[in-house]
Parts: sequence; structure tokens; C-alpha cells
Amino acid sequence: MYRGKGDCRRAWRAPIFRWAPVIICLLLLAACPVSADEQAAPKKILVLHSYHEGHVWTHSINEGIGSYFDNRGVDVDIVVEYMDLARVSEPGYSRKMYELYRIKYADTRFDAVIVADDGAYQFMQARHKDLFPMTPCVFCGVSDYHNGDLDTWHGCTGVVEAYDIRSTLDTALRLHPGTSRLVVINDQSISGISNKHRLAEILPEYRDRVSITLLEDLTMDTLLETVANLPDGTVILMMTYTVDGAGTYYEHEKSMALVSSASSVPIYGVWDFYLGGGIVGGKLAYGTDQGRIAAELTERILNGEEASSIPVVTEVPTHWFFDNHQLMRFGIHSSALPEGSRLINQLPGIIPVNVHVFWAVVTGIAVLAVAVVILAANILRRRRAEEALRRSKEEFRHLSVLQHEALEQIEENMEQMATLNDHIRNPLQAIVGLADLEGGPMAEKIFLQAGEIDAIINRLDQGWLESSAIRDFLQRHYPREKDNNGNRSDV
Repeated sequence: MYRGKGDCRRAWRAPIFRWAPVIICLLLLAACPVSADEQAAPKKILVLHSYHEGHVWTHSINEGIGSYFDNRGVDVDIVVEYMDLARVSEPGYSRKMYELYRIKYADTRFDAVIVADDGAYQFMQARHKDLFPMTPCVFCGVSDYHNGDLDTWHGCTGVVEAYDIRSTLDTALRLHPGTSRLVVINDQSISGISNKHRLAEILPEYRDRVSITLLEDLTMDTLLETVANLPDGTVILMMTYTVDGAGTYYEHEKSMALVSSASSVPIYGVWDFYLGGGIVGGKLAYGTDQGRIAAELTERILNGEEASSIPVVTEVPTHWFFDNHQLMRFGIHSSALPEGSRLINQLPGIIPVNVHVFWAVVTGIAVLAVAVVILAANILRRRRAEEALRRSKEEFRHLSVLQHEALEQIEENMEQMATLNDHIRNPLQAIVGLADLEGGPMAEKIFLQAGEIDAIINRLDQGWLESSAIRDFLQRHYPREKDNNGNRSDV
């Protein structure tokens, strides 16, 4: 049926009006700003370790990875798995770990996988396509790496654990010129097998210089007994020894401590986790470097680079480190160490100071020295004064005794004088009275002699008075001391 122009306009307007609310909502959503979290979610990374949590090398790799991403400000969500291969060697264990991870991460998509050390590297090399087929892989801490490993393993790159056995041995033999024997300690773990491959390439270079003994697959007791009986002129190279011949597991720190305590000859190593535990030193590889470089490669992948296009890093920095305690023990001067060497357990050195500060310190010390001299002189004078006072007290005590004796003597003399005067005056008065009664020329003579005697008695009376005054003065100014009972004493 034909429709007019008005009908046609109404016909195409109707659908527009019905969809208008939807169109408006879409426009509003498009105009709304998207949050940073919605724009870029954290990148999810799986870190698969060969060893267990708490393993010193594993811990340092984790530190390297975490510190790199933190410093770069990269927002990542890191999931860590520990295969514990050093402590578990049960047949079929690898297959069980594969089944576990297949079930555990079936619905998880990772942006990258980092595998650490040889065990996890070999595991992922065989299981990568099955477990994480579309996820790029980065390895680190791998010592048994070969150039053809990645020919058929696409989507993988990494960093090789390039510890430096050759430089460490060269330096050890130079620092101990009388060395005639090299003893290498190694075990049969996955890392120990990798070490043995490296040693097989390097040790033949030294057979013309020293005799070489490889100690492996020994129980700890046998190893310690062997080390304890090593002769002078021996140097030990400590590789990995975490699983002894009986299958007993030892942490790196524990095995190093036992070997070091049994050994009287110098020990060298190539990893940082032995430093401070008994080795003299060496050109050491650090787990933090391995983790840092692996994180750097991972960031490049997260930014869009293909893993297979990134070359494997084979040149990794190693560091000369030595233990000053061991240098002193074996008579090695730090000047003989390689250039750039760093020391632990170093004695405090001389701190450079400003010249003004130096002279201020010197002046202060000089002032203190003068003060000490003055104080010492004052102490000497005080001691001399105390000695003089002590002597004066002794002399005073002696004079006090003499004063007391003199006072007693005076009192005794006064008593005798008083008695004597009475005994003389009384008879003299009787004689004068009789002479007066008799009269005559003899009476005058008697009176004359009696007068002279009386004059003498008067002089004695005057002496008694003077003695009394002296006694009173002594008693008033030099009183006798009292004893504990309140009685007067002589002192």
C-alpha cells in the first residue's frame, strides 16, 4: 500500500526513538574516564624455583626479582612455587609435580614464567608446552646450559649462571705459592652434576701445576675426616655439597661450617652464600644478579618483545670478595688481592677528616692533657698536706700527753707545797712563841731566823699561786679528751 511522505517520515523515526536511550548510555560510557586499574591490570608472573623456601640462593634470586620490579615501578602479581628438588629425590616426583601444576593452574593465565636453577629449567624444558603453551619463559641460575637448548624450545630466553672457577683457582694458587694439591668438594645433586660438567672442562688446565682430588659421593663424617687430615700445601675448592653420599641433606651454611671447622688449609668458593662461612674468598656469583637480570628480561617481554628474539645472557657480573678474618689467618695481605676486591670483616680504617677538625681535636686533647697534669699535681699536694696533717696530729697527741703529765705534776707539787707550808708554819709559830716567853738575847736571834723562814714560806705561797694560775690556764685552753665513757683521757 502506498504511503504518503508523512507516513514515511514516521516510519523511520520510530526505530530511532526506541533506540535513543541505548545510544545515549553508550555515549555516556564512552565519555566516562577509565580508571588505571581498568586500563592496565597487574601482570601475573609465575616464579618456579628448583629448591625450597628459605634456601639461601633461592632467597637471593627472589630478592633480585622483587627489587627490580619495585625500583622500576612495574605493577606485577608474582606467584612463587618451590619444587624442593634438593631435598626430595623420589622416583616419579617430577611427574607428580607436573600433575599438581596442571590441575592447580588449569584456569590461570600467566603473562610470563620465570624458572630458577637447573632442576626447574629441565622440568620446564620438558613440560612448557603442556603446562603453559602460550606463556613466555625466562630462566636464571642455570649453569648446565648449552647453546642448542633453545633450538626447539620457542618462547624462552634467560640468563646463565656464569660462576668463575678459573679466575678463582688462578688467584688461590697465586696467593698460596706453595700449593701442590687441589681438593674439590662436590656432591651428586642436580647442581653437583652441573658443576661436574663445568669442572671437567676447566680442571685439566691445572694438572701440570697441582695434583687434583675430587671428593664426591662421601658421607659427611668421611668428608670431614678426610679434610681434617689434608697436608700443608693443599687448597680446597668448595662447590655444592648439600646432599652427602648417604642422602642426608645439608643447607649450604651448615655444610660450609662443618668443612671449615675441620679444615686447617684455605678454602675458596664461587658463590656468595659461602662468604663469611669459612672461605677465604673468590670471584663470586650472586643470586640477586641472576634474579635482577631475569626480571629485566621479563619486563622486556611484558612490553611486547618476543622471548625467542631476546638473546640469552651469558656474561654475568661476578665480584671479587674476601673474608679479612681468613686473610689474617693465612697471612695474606690485602695488597696481594685482585684489583677491585672488596672485604668483609674488615678492621675499621682511618677516616679522613677536615684539617680544622683535626687541629680542634688535637687542641682538645692537649687541653685535657694539661688538665690531667694539674689534677695530678693537686692530688699530690693534697696527699702531702694529708701526710703533714697526720704528723701534726701525732705531734699534737704527743704534746697533749706531755701537757697532761705536766698538769698532774703541777697539781702534785701544789699539794706538796701546801702541805709543806702548813708543816713549817705551825712549828715556827710555836718556836717564836717560846722565844718571846723566854726573852733575852737569844730570842732576837730566833726572831731574826724565824722572819727569814717566814719570808721563804711567803715565796712558796707565791709560787703556789703562780702554779695554780698555770694549772687553770692549761685546764681552760687544753682540756683533757674524753673516752667513750665520758671520762677524761690523756689524749
